[in-house]
Amino acid sequence: MSIAGDQLDGLKELLTIGAGRAASLLNELTGLHISLDVPHAHVCASDSGGTIFGGGNQGQLAVVTMPFHGSFSGSSNLIIGKEGATKLVSLISEGDGSSHEFDETTSGTLTEVGNIVLNGVMGSVGNVLSHHLDYGVPTLVVGTLPELKQSMIRDAAAVVIAKVRFSVKGHEIAGEIVLLFDVGSFYGFMSSLEGLSQSS
Repeated sequence: MSIAGDQLDGLKELLTIGAGRAASLLNELTGLHISLDVPHAHVCASDSGGTIFGGGNQGQLAVVTMPFHGSFSGSSNLIIGKEGATKLVSLISEGDGSSHEFDETTSGTLTEVGNIVLNGVMGSVGNVLSHHLDYGVPTLVVGTLPELKQSMIRDAAAVVIAKVRFSVKGHEIAGEIVLLFDVGSFYGFMSSLEGLSQSS
């Protein structure tokens, strides 16, 4: 699946804006200095997406999923390795990042972090591109990539994959933001990105 350079630039700009919004809200809620960086983003067809996302992680992944619909439809996902997710929650919860327990409190906190990040990203998509989007309730699933990828991409026509880095208390936790677009939605999204790059 090909994507023009200006479209990719527009996509990266949108994701960076959304990550900045999410980091600001996380800072307000936790009282910590949390930065959220998006160093890389790319687009692929759904039939190859499952071989690319997951960061090559062979262990268990924590995935927060938030469906969206409106001008575009699909799902937004925050994917972090289970160990990294536990470390992130420990740091945000005033720990030192050494906790390895993935309990109910960890699950709840991670779901809320995912909710903030995904709302920030999709809010930027809607606001900057002037399209109305509604969101579903975020859910958390933990499993290996083979267990997760089929259910994640089954209705998707295209996949946007963005690397993301959380920086908290001198620690960096890597993850991915994965946007899955339903058939028909992706091309409207890409057309809107063309308009964004032409107006900037």
